[in-house]
Amino acid sequence: MNIYNMTFSALEDYFTERGENKAKAKLVYNYIYRKTGELSPKVAQMLETDFAFDAGASGASIEIIEKNECADAVKLLFKLHDNNTVEAVLMKHDYGNALCVSTQVGCNMNCAFCQSGAMKKARDLLPFEMVLQLLEAEKFLDEKISRVTLMGIGEPLDNFENVMDFIDIIGHRHGLAIAPRHITISTCGLPRLNEISEIPCNLAISLHAPNDEIRSRIMPVNSAYNIERIIDFAKTRKKKTTLEYIMLSGVNDSDENAHELAELVRGINCYVNLIPYNETSLDFKRSGADRLKSFYSILIQSGIRATVRREFGGEIKAACGQLSAMRRADVGAISNRPRKEKNMKIITEILGMVSTNTYIVANNDEALIIDPEESAEFLIEKCKKEQLKPVAILLTHGHFDHIGAVNGFKEALKLPVYAGKAEKIYLENPDYNGSAKFGRTPVSVTADVLLDDNEIIELAGLKIKAIATPGHTAGGICYHFESENVLFSGDVLFADSFGRTDFPGGSQKELADSIINKLFTLPEETTVYSGHGMSTSIDREKKSNPIYGYRL
Repeated sequence: MNIYNMTFSALEDYFTERGENKAKAKLVYNYIYRKTGELSPKVAQMLETDFAFDAGASGASIEIIEKNECADAVKLLFKLHDNNTVEAVLMKHDYGNALCVSTQVGCNMNCAFCQSGAMKKARDLLPFEMVLQLLEAEKFLDEKISRVTLMGIGEPLDNFENVMDFIDIIGHRHGLAIAPRHITISTCGLPRLNEISEIPCNLAISLHAPNDEIRSRIMPVNSAYNIERIIDFAKTRKKKTTLEYIMLSGVNDSDENAHELAELVRGINCYVNLIPYNETSLDFKRSGADRLKSFYSILIQSGIRATVRREFGGEIKAACGQLSAMRRADVGAISNRPRKEKNMKIITEILGMVSTNTYIVANNDEALIIDPEESAEFLIEKCKKEQLKPVAILLTHGHFDHIGAVNGFKEALKLPVYAGKAEKIYLENPDYNGSAKFGRTPVSVTADVLLDDNEIIELAGLKIKAIATPGHTAGGICYHFESENVLFSGDVLFADSFGRTDFPGGSQKELADSIINKLFTLPEETTVYSGHGMSTSIDREKKSNPIYGYRL
């Protein structure tokens, strides 16, 4: 256990359970956070035996490996003990220093406009990893940080308990004593939002749209926590709520959108924070200055309290929505744009409640559909516009978010479906594929061809090798287009991450073996198209993927 993981009450319990006076917790907090007082030899020995004190250069838990600075901000790239990386942004205000803290490695919210959301979540950060972002930033700056925002990489409420402990630690009067009014939690809106309605911290909710149609397009979380629920929450909360609204050109920034937003929030104890979009590699543009001014004026004239967020760190990719936890040399190494590979064109459609990558792989006028999620009608129409004829469906595995449109395709076009031989139960059983659990209509599909490991198939004029990669599921398959140096990895391998193993049939050891012994033996120039997030390469993942640390 790391000492910076301990809340004050947990430290009191630690001493009480060992027959010591719980008042020693105060001495320890003062010692580690305020650098005051001394510990008795007995207490020092207890802590040395039971806790790690790693912090940055003095240990292995977290260290700053890159700093990018501009006039008003510093972006810090932290390397964690398992070689994962996260970013924090230090902002310099007239009234003091603020730190934007990351709460997860990657993010599962998959907001379409956010660079951080392009990285699938690898894991939650523990309290000490958030605390040490703050302590290391203070050490770098050689000044105190008086304000903290939880707006970095990750969704704070998706890491609820650890985030609550972090806030407890940094806010305690014997610790860093950052007042609740100087701590802001930013969230997309999740069911656990109701559990923090009365906490004294500031709360910023990412609204970003005046209606569900637009919000669902740019924020998949809207299918689980829609605008009505956000507005109902804000109405009942006693403390003022900030509603964040990012200005996306041609998406949510019209005068009509402004009037609709004004009507939506009228009478609520809130203010709307308009955020100029910070452009990334994603296909969104910021609203022009005149458009932003018009939108803002409509809100003000409608009696809505509104502000335009001051911009920090845009020139160093440290502004809102730009954090990616990649070194500067790596930026651009990963792309999720439609692209042309040798002998094939690959079209990526991000679909469904968890932003699944559905791929249309075209060769001449024929196309393969890989992991079709949600709407067969939409994908069929997409193929028509591209003048492509779908000839087969390839499934990397049987989870609900990768098979949602299979039956629609089979009914409309009678396409054959290919999957791994051991994946049959996932395809057919809603309890295994997750469709019965995750709040959608149970899905059951049938594969026409069940593939063996290393089986070669030829479709649409392309030769494809099926590589059995168990671990995420028992019968997962990765599809290797050898001549084109392209791999479709499903949910086995991601950019800087790897698949979950806590679903039925999952195995951490099998997943690590599949990646290290099979995928990492492919040519290093192989481009990897994952089931979620951005594409990457075998070379990059062999150098940076944390899977080596999880091999048993």
